[in-house]
Amino acid sequence: MRCRHTWYQNESFVYVTFYQRDLKQTDVKVQFEEKELDVTLELPDGTSFVFDAELCDAIVPDQCKIAINRANVEIKLKKARSGQWANLEAKPGAVVNPWPDTSSANKHLYPSSSRKKLNWDQLEKEVEEEKLEGDAALNKVFQDIFAGGSEEQRRAMIKSFTESGGTVLSTNWDEVGKAPVKGSPPKGMEAKSYKE
Repeated sequence: MRCRHTWYQNESFVYVTFYQRDLKQTDVKVQFEEKELDVTLELPDGTSFVFDAELCDAIVPDQCKIAINRANVEIKLKKARSGQWANLEAKPGAVVNPWPDTSSANKHLYPSSSRKKLNWDQLEKEVEEEKLEGDAALNKVFQDIFAGGSEEQRRAMIKSFTESGGTVLSTNWDEVGKAPVKGSPPKGMEAKSYKE
C-alpha cells in the first residue's frame, strides 16, 4: 500500500510529512544517515510502507526529529549546510542553490500578478513624507520630540501635560520635577478643573 507524502524546506531544515492516520510510536521506524532517510510505517491494514531515499544533500542526523501526530508523521531534517534543495531525493544534475537573499533590499517585494513590482518599504517612506498641516503637523512635532527625547525629557512632558490639564508641555525635568505644574490657558480663556 502506498502512503502519500510531501516535503518543504526553509533555510535550515527540510520537513517530510507522511499522511497516515492513527499510527502509534511502535508503528514508525526512522533511520537518519548523513545522506539517507529510511522510513518504515506499519499500516493499519497489516502492510508496511517503506521509503528509502538518498537525499539531495547532507543532513545532521543527531539534530533530526520525528513527530507522530493523529493525521500524519512529520520528520524534520537538519541541513548540514544552508541552501535550497532542488529535490528531496538525489537525482542526476540536482544541485543545492544558495538560499534566496532575504536582505532588506528584497524584504517586501511580494509576488503579484501586476507587471509593476512594488517596493513596500519605499511606499511607506513616501506616505510618511506627505506634508502634514494644522493639528496633525503639531502632533507630529510633539511625537518626534517625545520619541527622540531622553527618559527625563519624556517624564517631564508627561508630567507637565497631565498636571496642567493639557495647557503646558515642557521637556525640562529640573523645572517640572520640583512642584506641580499649573495650567496656563490661552489668552482670553479661563482654566477650570475637570471636576467643575
